[in-house]
Amino acid sequence: MIEPLGNRILVEAVEVKAIDTGIEGFVIPDAVTNNKDKPTKFKIINIGKGKDLEELNLSIGETIVMNRFAGSDVKDLDDKEYKIVLHGDIQGRIS
Repeated sequence: MIEPLGNRILVEAVEVKAIDTGIEGFVIPDAVTNNKDKPTKFKIINIGKGKDLEELNLSIGETIVMNRFAGSDVKDLDDKEYKIVLHGDIQGRIS
């Protein structure tokens, strides 16, 4: 497991949903319908111990919204893909 340091958070992208058009066999992927600069959803996997994170009161497993280009892409030893982001990159939480 990757442990983020300071005010960083380890997140994993939430699965992209597709839009059913109602036409048999024709589905539009979510990535096509969204502007690339719009925020997307991420699940919190691990949280650093920085003081600024205490104010946000985040929990592991919680879903957050942030810009898809924020943070650094990383892989763990099993080649699973994650992002490490700063607390300031979080735009909101989904409850």
